[in-house]
Amino acid sequence: MLLPLALLAQTATLPAGTVEAARTCAAIEFRSVGDPPSLADLVRYFHLVFVAARTTRGTGRMLDHVPAELAIIQPRALAGSDDMALRSECRQRFPQTWATQAVLPKDDFDRGVMCVAAVATIGGLANSVGDSAAERRWRVLNDRLITLPVLTNQQQHRRGIMSSEAARTNSDRMLQVSLDLGNTLTVATACEVAYPG
Repeated sequence: MLLPLALLAQTATLPAGTVEAARTCAAIEFRSVGDPPSLADLVRYFHLVFVAARTTRGTGRMLDHVPAELAIIQPRALAGSDDMALRSECRQRFPQTWATQAVLPKDDFDRGVMCVAAVATIGGLANSVGDSAAERRWRVLNDRLITLPVLTNQQQHRRGIMSSEAARTNSDRMLQVSLDLGNTLTVATACEVAYPG
């Protein structure tokens, strides 16, 4: 009995489906974070949670589905049921989670919306880990971004975004797009370069 179990452990692989693979990697990443977790730790974890939330839900905003994903992922992480040896495979499967650079959209409006969404998200994560310096850094950038001329109501109306609800949906859409560019910290850092003070 011991030999088959050993062989099974050696050949463990991530699930083929993106949702289950992202959940598995998120659970593994949760167990890999420091105590207390750093902002970078939390960013990697939530990038994988966001990927699962984006992929598994056909309708509605991604961020609305994050609590349901956390309810699935966190018990798995606490149970320690996923093979930590898969972490290297997670890095190969989801390279954007560990990306150190991101190329922002060329379109001014999409870039602005993405940056506001990413910077607001990273600010919230900084607050949750008690990183006051990072929270202040991203709040300053967020205040600068929301005054961009390209993001005025008039510009949004030209894009067919006629209500605050539509604006939130578009923000969520661009946050989803950002997942393919890098993690939230990487994207927000690129935004900081694109919109210097």
